[in-house]
Amino acid sequence: MTRVLLLAAAVFVSASRAEEPGTAAHFVRACLVYAEPSLRATKVCQKRPGDKINYSDSAPGGFVQVEMDDCAGYAPDTCVAGPLVTEKTGVRRDPPYRRYKFRMGLSAALDGTLGSVSGASEVSRGDGYGLAVRFDIALNQRFYLSVIPTYQVLGLGRSLTPAGGSLVDPSASEFIQRVTYYGGSLLFGVVVHRKFYDANPITEPEISLEGGFQYLIPQAGRQVDSTGNTMTFTPIDRPLCLVVGPTMDMTFFRSFYAVMHGQFFYNIGGAEGSRFFGGRIGIAFMAGLL
Repeated sequence: MTRVLLLAAAVFVSASRAEEPGTAAHFVRACLVYAEPSLRATKVCQKRPGDKINYSDSAPGGFVQVEMDDCAGYAPDTCVAGPLVTEKTGVRRDPPYRRYKFRMGLSAALDGTLGSVSGASEVSRGDGYGLAVRFDIALNQRFYLSVIPTYQVLGLGRSLTPAGGSLVDPSASEFIQRVTYYGGSLLFGVVVHRKFYDANPITEPEISLEGGFQYLIPQAGRQVDSTGNTMTFTPIDRPLCLVVGPTMDMTFFRSFYAVMHGQFFYNIGGAEGSRFFGGRIGIAFMAGLL
């Protein structure tokens, strides 16, 4: 009986050694794949138990370098089983996802504003827009800095309603002021969430929170009333806005990005005549350069 067991064990070992390279390496449990051999590195994709590994090699820190049909990176060695498949299989292998150290692109945004117009006590409201060039500088895989030179147009409107007396035209008169600015924003961002979809690790959204300041230098002002009369004026206030809000970063083709953002802004720097706050939504199309 003992000889039979020994013979069976020898046959099993021989069969295992004769197994074709690449068929035995697989994930033994659900596991995340990282861009670097560290649990703090950017997550590339998520694998299921039984998923095949096309290529693998040893890596430091208790990790194994792995490459599959849909992604590549590093997995903890407790996630995989089977021999190291150091022989290249010919499968197309893309480099693992990483945040580019430097990105740049064009941005556009729409604003909605509440505040006061100089010389009026009632709350005013208006809209505006901004065009910008955005530069993102990665500090590491989680934190980044954004420098955003901006061309900004802010608008506020108010109504004057006649009260008392005998009126020829009792309707309200509307006035809209628009001010054109040049300036820029300095924002600090932190990545708070990255969602994963199996077999599609590239186009998954990355959620960040950004906060910082926007400084605006006025260039020209214009006021239009309800009859179409236009008056130009020279604004002097230089708003310094506190800016905070979330962004959603969508990645395409590994080096092309669409960054959608929503921001709340509050002017903490202008004189009394330019008190305002509001929100904006925008999108930036960016390319990774480094």
